[in-house]
Amino acid sequence: MESQIQQILEAHGISMLELAKRAQVPYVTAHDLLTGKTSAAKARYYTLHALAQALEMSTDEFVQACEFPAVEDFAALNPGEELAKDTFATFRDNLHHRLKAEGDEAFLIELLQSSDDGLTTLEQMYKMALGDYLCNKLQLPLSDKYSELRRKKLPEPFYVGDSALFIKNITPIREFAIHNIMEGDVYDAC
Repeated sequence: MESQIQQILEAHGISMLELAKRAQVPYVTAHDLLTGKTSAAKARYYTLHALAQALEMSTDEFVQACEFPAVEDFAALNPGEELAKDTFATFRDNLHHRLKAEGDEAFLIELLQSSDDGLTTLEQMYKMALGDYLCNKLQLPLSDKYSELRRKKLPEPFYVGDSALFIKNITPIREFAIHNIMEGDVYDAC
């Protein structure tokens, strides 16, 4: 079965090589993104934007079309685990309070050095996305700690935070959205 991005390339009548040339992006970079070898979270925004422009798409549409592998059976990864919003909300709120108290750089260092023992898959994915967001914001390379997890996404969108994100039609943060975690504000701690 063809991926969505392959169908888009065919509709435009171009190959990955031609896309890379049009976007002025190295072929290996384009190939790795389009085949899922490299996560969009690991790519630079300029690269994603250039590829999207070459396909006459928005960057968000392009990222969605790259189709990261889904975490098919969430419970199989962690038997007994559920997507419990109340427990997750506490985890998320604690991270946001620590981020506000410590500042971006100090929090990022502590986040990447901390253990994931005892965390659910959802919590690990959220922690990874938050770390990736801060790395990109601070213009730092992404940590190798989550290389394997970066290739996955939740099978369905998981909405976090207050509903204002969707009432006001605010775009979710890219580093979260590519993993199907709909987060709009990591600085919302009171």
